[in-house]
Amino acid sequence: MNKQGIELGGSMKENIKKVITYIYLVITCVGVSKAGPLDSLDIGEIGRAKQVLQNLRNVPQARAFSPSPAPQSEILLIERRPVEKGTERSAPRLVDVYSYNYETNKLNQTVIDINTNAVQSVTESQGVQLPLIEKEIRQAIDLVFNDPQQLQLLNQEYQRLTGQTLTSVDQVKVKAFTFLGDSLPGVVNEDAKNCGIHRCAQLLLYTSDSVAFEISPVIDLSTKKIIQNINF
Repeated sequence: MNKQGIELGGSMKENIKKVITYIYLVITCVGVSKAGPLDSLDIGEIGRAKQVLQNLRNVPQARAFSPSPAPQSEILLIERRPVEKGTERSAPRLVDVYSYNYETNKLNQTVIDINTNAVQSVTESQGVQLPLIEKEIRQAIDLVFNDPQQLQLLNQEYQRLTGQTLTSVDQVKVKAFTFLGDSLPGVVNEDAKNCGIHRCAQLLLYTSDSVAFEISPVIDLSTKKIIQNINF
């Protein structure tokens, strides 16, 4: 009985070893395989693209990326570069990384061969504004709700709509989008006219019952200032 038990245990161990070996081979093969030019970016590739961009910050051709500990640029978008039809098999796997520099107010586009981590090109443009990212939205909200004068104005509006006191952003719903100064000619002030060159955000505020505020703050993310309240 004991001998049979020992033999059975040994057999089970051998089977387990075979399974582990098989899993290891599968994982190894997946790990070394390279995605094709049409495949979506995975987490590892996105991470490598960010690291390549970080390494560029001290390169002369990419001086728009600040080398300071608190960089003045923020990555807005990382996406796979489209491949021309008919070149799918031979085309390199390229990634476009878009980063906005709040100091120079320029959008930087870095093209990276993600299989080799080689930088193909770095270009910059001004007056091109991509959608806000979550970090920028949070920054705009924080600027508004940490400003005593602005909070007083919003509290007056909140009391008008609800009869209650506004003390926290958690009491309202917020929508945010990129603001361009030329979208409201004759309405924007001088500071807001810079929006489009500067990177700006506009906040739309609602009560918990989805009643809209008649005050809409505009925040210049380049200067970190609230520059206007649009009245509806």
